[in-house]
Amino acid sequence: MLTRTGSPFALIRATRKDMDRFRFPAVQTGLVLGPDQRGRPVAVEAFRPAPTHVVVIGSLRFAQLLGFRALALGAHLSIRSPVPTRWTVLTQQRGEPGARPRPELLLVDNVSSGPIEANPSLRPWSTVLSVRQDIEPADAEPLGRADLVLVQARPDGQATLLANALNLPESVASSFSTIPEGFVAVVHRRNVQWVRLTPTMVERHLIGDPFQTS
Repeated sequence: MLTRTGSPFALIRATRKDMDRFRFPAVQTGLVLGPDQRGRPVAVEAFRPAPTHVVVIGSLRFAQLLGFRALALGAHLSIRSPVPTRWTVLTQQRGEPGARPRPELLLVDNVSSGPIEANPSLRPWSTVLSVRQDIEPADAEPLGRADLVLVQARPDGQATLLANALNLPESVASSFSTIPEGFVAVVHRRNVQWVRLTPTMVERHLIGDPFQTS
């Protein structure tokens, strides 16, 4: 069975049996990330009965991996990017919208420049996923308003900026620059958890290593 902890937008803890049934509807299982530091599988509620804003700070392949997993959950994917070709691996996988209601993911490519997308879609079960490779002081406000932030290891200056934007203590700022290899930080309302990304063979073939920046 799936169990939840904390707020209504908390991380979902699943059993290993649940992890094997990866194609459950998104509204039931959330988006699987991988195991935590104790080896317990973790997913996040990427789609809710309310508009949702998720910020991803890290590599392009990290964002592609999340988009690919959203497709696996049956979401309809739209992409807004100044360089559409770098998302070909996802656009080749997505199908046409079906007749039945589906969760929607708008992936906003801010990898190189431009402000973080701060205004999610107004429809229920719709999620905006904003992608940034690096953050700037101007990103502090939209970061603070995001429902969920997923972070790969940051340089010291960015780690401090991120912690301040998310109203986290200084001790957490230093941890953002020393995230264990293969892990990402999952931040929601001052709660921080480290989760190991576990790409499948198919994901590695299509996308590559989510921790490589080139």
